Amino acid sequence: MRNSSLLALIPLACVSCQDAVTAPTPSPTSSSFSVISTSPLSGGAVPLPATWPQNARVIAPTVTVQFVYRESLPEALFVVDLMMGSNVCLEAEGLQMGPGYSTIGPYAGGSTITMTGNNFERNIDYPLCGPTGFTTDHLRFRLISRSGPSSPGGPNTQTEVFTADVPLTWTFSK
Repeated sequence: MRNSSLLALIPLACVSCQDAVTAPTPSPTSSSFSVISTSPLSGGAVPLPATWPQNARVIAPTVTVQFVYRESLPEALFVVDLMMGSNVCLEAEGLQMGPGYSTIGPYAGGSTITMTGNNFERNIDYPLCGPTGFTTDHLRFRLISRSGPSSPGGPNTQTEVFTADVPLTWTFSK
């Protein structure tokens, strides 16, 4: 979270989630993130699959996000986390409708990206939020710059360059 100190300066909004909020147009030197829409609305109920938590995929809620980042990135991806406190309950690597992962590839600084998806799943690296249900309290957006290995056969490097939190709640239950 290299730029977490920017959070106080970054406009955050949840448009059409419950209250209409208009995010200001960012200048080329700023970054912004907003949730454009959700279904169900924040505060709604979302069913967990009968096989939860063994089946870690939850095809809901549907979330549309929009962001602008000030710098170009040769390869960018983003992660959307649905959180309860500091714990990640569900995670989407990129956003797309249905199962799978999505990347955005090269990103031109100052470009507006809008993505919609519902492909959330439990990341087993985090503690289980609840065996039969849980309530999230915010959505976290993480923009990640990815680069190839510095030496042949080495690992890829991933660096979080922008993080933003938006208060959103859903109650997930079997």
